[in-house]
Amino acid sequence: WRVTALNREYGLCATYPRLLAVPRAVTDEALSRAAAFRSGRRLPVLCWKDAFGVASICRCSQPLVGVANKRSADDEALLRAIGETNPIGDTLHILDCRPKLNAEVNQVKGKGYEHASNYAATRLTFMNIENIHAMRSSLKAFLAVLKKQAAAGETSMPELEKSGWLEHLRMVLRAALHAARLLEHDRASVVVHCSDGWDRTSQVTALAQLALDPTFRTRRGFETLVAKEWLSFGHQFAKRCGTIAPLERGAQSSEEQSSPVFLQYVDCVHQLCEQFPSAFEFNSLYLAELLHHLTSCLHGTLLGNCERQRADLPPTLPLWPALSEPRFVNQSYAP
Repeated sequence: WRVTALNREYGLCATYPRLLAVPRAVTDEALSRAAAFRSGRRLPVLCWKDAFGVASICRCSQPLVGVANKRSADDEALLRAIGETNPIGDTLHILDCRPKLNAEVNQVKGKGYEHASNYAATRLTFMNIENIHAMRSSLKAFLAVLKKQAAAGETSMPELEKSGWLEHLRMVLRAALHAARLLEHDRASVVVHCSDGWDRTSQVTALAQLALDPTFRTRRGFETLVAKEWLSFGHQFAKRCGTIAPLERGAQSSEEQSSPVFLQYVDCVHQLCEQFPSAFEFNSLYLAELLHHLTSCLHGTLLGNCERQRADLPPTLPLWPALSEPRFVNQSYAP
């Protein structure tokens, strides 16, 4: 692996961080050509590597295959090079977070998914996580049930389950733990993507790393994980949460673009904290406070839609010092 500064002025990909880790065997010129074959130029790059081994997690967006089954020699070579960074695993696992039907619909729109005949030594698996619109509708139904049950003073699990929210959490966690098992038990490397690579992809890569790496289960490590997988890699916080973004085309929020993607991620983290009560340094109060500041706009950390936009915003107070109080520490934490 090597670090490239090809994106230092955000010219390679406007929604990626300035510095990218890529296979050493791939030149910057080839990276530029490969980026043109991915939605939003979000080409496959490294986001986590086993510190004691060779397995890795890379992330990207969908390829621009289309109904004509277009190909890119540079994109195929980049995935081949990612696979070759792992001499133990003979298969590079591509985890497409979408249902296959959704990916096929996108193919009609000129995008799509990787075809095995074009990508040697890869295995594609669809993880069946629904899109932002399904999640928005599900949360509305879930909250309506909670409101109704709060008024009645009783809880009905069948009604809660009917909203689909808990099932969506299960599918996100299932995808993340599938990725973690591939890395931990099979020593295989994985590439994760959805449509654009900034919603479901961030959920799965961040949760997989939370399961694999105890560093991220500390408060400082968790904040680093959010900064890396969500902020640096361009989750559209302003669009999804309806908060502040620079005045540029397409940056503002709308009902159609809003979705509780990050809320869902934090809920998944909460589920893991409940299942493993001594594994995390932070508590549920910490997670609740984090969600409060998702829309409070008191801090600039979660504003904008990508790293490039936040660099253009006026200086603001960072979020993380506000989450450093002792009341946010899990007293049962066992490092």
